Amino acid sequence: MAQYQIKSNGRKLFDLELDNKVVGKMKLVGFSQSKAEIIIGSTHLYQIEPKSFWSNTKYLKENGKLLLEFRMRWNGKIEINTYFTANPLTFVFKRKGMFKNSFLLLTDEEREVLSIVPDFKWSKFNYDYTAEVPENLVGLDGLELLIMTSLYCIIYIQNQESSAAASA
Repeated sequence: MAQYQIKSNGRKLFDLELDNKVVGKMKLVGFSQSKAEIIIGSTHLYQIEPKSFWSNTKYLKENGKLLLEFRMRWNGKIEINTYFTANPLTFVFKRKGMFKNSFLLLTDEEREVLSIVPDFKWSKFNYDYTAEVPENLVGLDGLELLIMTSLYCIIYIQNQESSAAASA
């Protein structure tokens, strides 16, 4: 399995690294962190934005073109539809493990695409992450984008859980 490292630089900035080389960045935008900007390589800029203020659907776009659609489900899973190619793909993002402390991105046939394990850093009081990708998927077109959007999903889930805990 190939390992990508996701390192936080503060609460809103994240670097995606492979073999100690930065291959992508994500910046959360705004107070509610419902929007984000993702840079893959040095040329591709993507925006994540909500469908509307009250909606649980988010869109990932490049130059106004829709590439991904996220639907947050009430069972804690997130359905991701891709529009990279002529035939759209569907993925499911969910928690994994007995204590639900890691995350999985699965195809609609339940095949694992990647797993992400958070690692809390007391010195930064924030999380770093390790993303593991099966060797047969390394080099897949859009893989880094799927990793960064999975990170966005993790942050979304963590924010929802912390606001639910705060209101209880």
